[in-house]
Amino acid sequence: MSEEKQTSSEAYPGDTVVFKAKGVLKYCDPQNEAYQFKFYVGEEESKIVTATDTTLTIVVPEEVSSGLTYLVMDNQAFYGPLFSVLGNVSVDTSWGLYAKGANDIVYGCLERYTTVPNYFVVWRFTTIGDVTLTGIGYVDYQGTVASP
Repeated sequence: MSEEKQTSSEAYPGDTVVFKAKGVLKYCDPQNEAYQFKFYVGEEESKIVTATDTTLTIVVPEEVSSGLTYLVMDNQAFYGPLFSVLGNVSVDTSWGLYAKGANDIVYGCLERYTTVPNYFVVWRFTTIGDVTLTGIGYVDYQGTVASP
């Protein structure tokens, strides 16, 4: 994969996107749609439309979410840029924890069902929202962090 930017860093499922990729032409026969490699967006294999010596044109899969792009050839992965898949779902900016977040990595989230879902978030942060915690926090369905 090339360090140059692709034609778009985001697209809808079914859209065609051109990625910069050096040296792939010798591994394909675009006339016969024969490629010695596979291209993935967010863990989903993408249909390759065509390739040149500097570009790779793909169709964004229908059942995909945002994620890394990569090419696999001879059991070796060549990673490309993060790619955002557009759609009807977006981040809820009104959720309480959205604006404040955590001051370090959150490794996991365990859902706890009561009458409404609540969440335990775990790992390396020391502050989540406005609350000082170490490694585990309890967040309600509105994004409010419970104090210890």
